[in-house]
Amino acid sequence: MALFKPATKKGTRYTGLCKSAIVGFEDRSGQYEFGDLLLEVHLKQEGQEWPRKMSIMGVIEKDPTTNVVTGGNAFTRLYAFFEAIGCKAGLNIKGDWEDENGDVITDIAEYLTARYAQDANAKDLNFDYYAYYYKEAPKGPNKKSYVRVMPMLTRANKEGEQNIMQSVEWRKSKGFLKEWDETMAPTESADIGLGALEIL
Repeated sequence: MALFKPATKKGTRYTGLCKSAIVGFEDRSGQYEFGDLLLEVHLKQEGQEWPRKMSIMGVIEKDPTTNVVTGGNAFTRLYAFFEAIGCKAGLNIKGDWEDENGDVITDIAEYLTARYAQDANAKDLNFDYYAYYYKEAPKGPNKKSYVRVMPMLTRANKEGEQNIMQSVEWRKSKGFLKEWDETMAPTESADIGLGALEIL
């Protein structure tokens, strides 16, 4: 009688630089006090079954008298992401979403999902982007460590790889990105359950 040997699965790396596909968006802006913009991008890694969330967030500054947008760190991250996916929508001077023709977008998550996301259950996903995944330190003793996604996306080509890895090294050098392993002590910062909290 032949021996039974279960099939072995080829190991896949789930942290570091990974090819990824966009499978959805969620707009959580206004749910937290630390920022005005919180757009969650649902990413599926090549070889991974479950999606992870990348959070694009920041502050939108407005003139207190006219309530007109004057700036804010949300725009740099938002438009860098939109450029990567080829989206020409954005925020107008009132802080409302518009497409490239000036037409109002009532639901930005729905708008982006319809145009730039793939079906998470599809068998032929195109992993067109690079994202950087890292293990974050637990938020205190006896807490779990979670894999987070750095809030930056590039096309999955040589130029995209160079750009995102340069950003990784810069963030590490400034202490904005701290990868954790079991030999390091847990951090004491509060965990509010978001994928990437640095306001860069």
